Amino acid sequence: MHPQPTPPSLQPSALQKFINERRDKWVVISRKIEGQGHVWVAINDQVPRVGPVPVPLARRSKRSFDCEVLQDNDWTLNSDHWDSKQPYRAYIPLAPKTPDFPAGHWVSAAWALGWDWGTRCPDGWRLTSEIYSNILETRKNVETLISAITATYYYSQPTPPLLYLPWLESSFSSEEELAAALGEARRRILDQYGFITYHLARDLQWRSRQHLILFITRLECTDLVECSYRGAIIGPAHINFQEIYSLLEDGVPIHYQWRPTVDVGPLDPSILRAEDYDSILRARGQALQQQQQQKKSHSYRSGVPSPPSQRFSSSPPSQRLSSNFTYAPQGVQKIDSMLGDLSELIAGPPTFLNNVIFPDTWPQPAATGTLVASFRAGVRIARDLLLNPAASPADSIPFLLQSGAEYRVFTPPGESTLNPGPSPLYLNTRHTHAGINLKTREYWSKYERNVNTLLERPYARRFLTMGGILWRLALQFGPSTIITHALSGPSSDTTVWRQGDVSQGGGWDDSVTMADIGILIGQSPDRAGSCWPPHDVWVTSSRWKGFWSEYNELWFQSQLANLSSANLEAPKNRKEWKQFFHPKLTTAGVRPSIPGSEVFSRQLLGQLGYNVHQEPR
Repeated sequence: MHPQPTPPSLQPSALQKFINERRDKWVVISRKIEGQGHVWVAINDQVPRVGPVPVPLARRSKRSFDCEVLQDNDWTLNSDHWDSKQPYRAYIPLAPKTPDFPAGHWVSAAWALGWDWGTRCPDGWRLTSEIYSNILETRKNVETLISAITATYYYSQPTPPLLYLPWLESSFSSEEELAAALGEARRRILDQYGFITYHLARDLQWRSRQHLILFITRLECTDLVECSYRGAIIGPAHINFQEIYSLLEDGVPIHYQWRPTVDVGPLDPSILRAEDYDSILRARGQALQQQQQQKKSHSYRSGVPSPPSQRFSSSPPSQRLSSNFTYAPQGVQKIDSMLGDLSELIAGPPTFLNNVIFPDTWPQPAATGTLVASFRAGVRIARDLLLNPAASPADSIPFLLQSGAEYRVFTPPGESTLNPGPSPLYLNTRHTHAGINLKTREYWSKYERNVNTLLERPYARRFLTMGGILWRLALQFGPSTIITHALSGPSSDTTVWRQGDVSQGGGWDDSVTMADIGILIGQSPDRAGSCWPPHDVWVTSSRWKGFWSEYNELWFQSQLANLSSANLEAPKNRKEWKQFFHPKLTTAGVRPSIPGSEVFSRQLLGQLGYNVHQEPR
């Protein structure tokens, strides 16, 4: 007896067959938000999206810089709508950042205002010489690679627009305008990166192609080989089988909304056996809690933090400071007299911090590494060395850490190889965050949950060395071990997974993203408002002298009380924060050199005879 043929209406589609064969090889996660009639589904990504679908490409009209991000996420590493005319945009590498091509780090660095990329001059804002050179070198590199790609795949998609830089030597009236121009350049570079990785992903034999053989090393150094992709947002009912097949076969993350009461088809998350995102978070939180408890039991010895290793040079002090920070004959009285009342801030650590306990004794750092400090922190280091010429700059670190000063230590990479297993979920999602609704009284409980989760991550130790408001928030909400971890050198996120920053000398340190900072200061979904002042507003404020003061603590406790009572007036928008914290400008429009500012500290170090052409090292 021959089997009866399946009726045409019941025959599985090509997409259904493909999913049935491959679904066990994919990571599929769904996310349901209370009050929403849909779920977000992510395939080959660790975190599903939240909120409404972004504005489609054809309906976008704004690309202006507003509240720290460009409108519509047009230049970011966030997933965007699938566009069959520009398929390469789904293949934009997630974090093109490698020590082998440091000039390209600006493309994936944590985004900020023009203050981080430019310098204030009488006619406005201009790029710094370093970022100016890096942009030109990045363009030259990517144009070389694009030429090789188009010569190899001449029949393929039209190439993305080239990066034109007529504005590179121009001045801008505001830091926002400068950052907008840089953001557009970044978007162009990312599109070209995506064009390159799109072709490499679809050709398993690309290393043997005539026009690409000479550029294999360059492609690897630019981090465009075997990288993670930005991904695409699709409409399950509108994308054809060949397109979704190619995306999934190439490992491109896919996001889509699914309405359980309306939608049907093979992309049903129940058919795909999707894991629930909240369940994953709960399991991860339990694992992190156990990990922190294990670390805590090994990090203390008779109540004293175990000494950090592989960090500082054991050469004579004058060499440890490097050529940028040599001994000067002027004394401590010169520093104290120029600082005036501010000299008390750098004379000793603060004694007015509520519920913050530092170790009674500090370990003596040893081994190798490079200490990089702000000019304000450099004044304290200079003072310490004038008091004790035989000391090391590393001896000043305990005070810097206790006082909220800005510094960091770049450590040479160890001999260990990368972990062959999958990286932690949070490392793949740390460039985005949903924000919290600051217009409802539930904002504070959501903020505390988000921040507690963030500060449990190993790389969060970096917040303590960024100083200022980020330092104080990390002390307030971080685990009890965060101080020890700040002293213990780069975390596993950097030493194992290579997710940190790299210095020009090849040293490593943990890094945080703009999304991480957004979580810590409690930003709203549109980034317009926040519970705490933005980091760049704080560090350029006339109220911040480089070290945490009693005035800073009084303000902090007042703001904390307002926020914890769910006061809807406590969060502020960026303009309000700037009005409260920023110094007044002079008639020439230049920030005044107020005592305790970076400008003032740089001038002070220069008068003491130090090289002030770059930050003290």
